[in-house]
Amino acid sequence: MPSPRPADRSGLLESAFKPNADASWIWTLAQREPGQVAQRLAEHDSIHLQAGTALRLRERFQILDSERVFRKACVLVALGAAETSGDPPPEESMRAWFEERIDDAVRDCLDADEMAQRDGLPCAEDLAHYEFFTKTCFVIPENSLFVSLNFNRLPEDCRRSFFALFIDHCSVAEALEMGLGPEDRLRDNARRALDAAAGIDPRAPSWRDVQDDTIGPWWAQEDAFDGAP
Repeated sequence: MPSPRPADRSGLLESAFKPNADASWIWTLAQREPGQVAQRLAEHDSIHLQAGTALRLRERFQILDSERVFRKACVLVALGAAETSGDPPPEESMRAWFEERIDDAVRDCLDADEMAQRDGLPCAEDLAHYEFFTKTCFVIPENSLFVSLNFNRLPEDCRRSFFALFIDHCSVAEALEMGLGPEDRLRDNARRALDAAAGIDPRAPSWRDVQDDTIGPWWAQEDAFDGAP
């Protein structure tokens, strides 16, 4: 049986993430030992917050180390629960509450990356967070932090076009049906996202300044998307 397309796997993550399961212990324990909440979530994850984190990253069309975001989310869940009176949110808003903590974790990770970029490259161990760009896009490790920031700070429609065409392997026709058109807009957004993922700085002089349009990545060619299904 063929493996599911990446888009189909989001359904598996959706079914795994169960924030409405018995999570009342989080709020009870957080009133006494919020640090224990973060530790238990990271080690046992009875509500499958890690699956929820991976799902949320897909929903936001962001490429970050899901383990890193998950561990940050564990801390933010514990702190958020500790700030309440000990009662969990209503069941109908439980999922949204956890998603807000995950979104905050994403922002914290990106903010930390911006500080690291400003203050100097992180240590080699931290560069493992950006393996998608080094292993898939062949970015040199020393540039991976810069590339990750550039990509994840793109407008959502650029990231969404990238996910549709190059992660979920949708055809151009399918991407247009998803509302990512018109075709010129889809092409421009896809190229902008590919530039970011490849580490091409739009602020710097580059092959785009050269009149010979055979120079540069394949997606730079005027006919790169012509004839695509």
